[in-house]
Amino acid sequence: FIGLLNASLEEQRQLAEEERQDLQEQVAQLEDELVEAKAATATHVESNKALAAQADSQAQRVAEVEAEVEALRAEAEKRERRVQRLKQEARLYSQLEANLQSQLAEVEATILLAEQSLDVEEQEYSKRQLENLKTMERTLRGTKLEE
Repeated sequence: FIGLLNASLEEQRQLAEEERQDLQEQVAQLEDELVEAKAATATHVESNKALAAQADSQAQRVAEVEAEVEALRAEAEKRERRVQRLKQEARLYSQLEANLQSQLAEVEATILLAEQSLDVEEQEYSKRQLENLKTMERTLRGTKLEE
């Protein structure tokens, strides 16, 4: 019976030893997998850090571009207001020019009328002067005849 028990114990010991070796192999395999997982995790962590840094950099660039766009919008609005002001000034200058042209035409017409009126007055003056000279001539002839 003891021999049988020893054989059974020996068999159980061999089974336990085989099981222990299987478990050690599984532990070694799991440790290898853990090392690989840790390495992959470290790689992913580094990759994620790089992606986070890249995302931060891109976010900063987006903020810079947004600021530039806002500055350009403000400049465009400023220029648009200036264009509108210049257009208004151009309309005012155009109206002023039209008014000045109208006034100039009136002045030129007045000058023309004045010149025509002056010509008439000069003619009348010349006629009166001619009449006066003729009268003086007659007076002088009459005075000479009497002498």
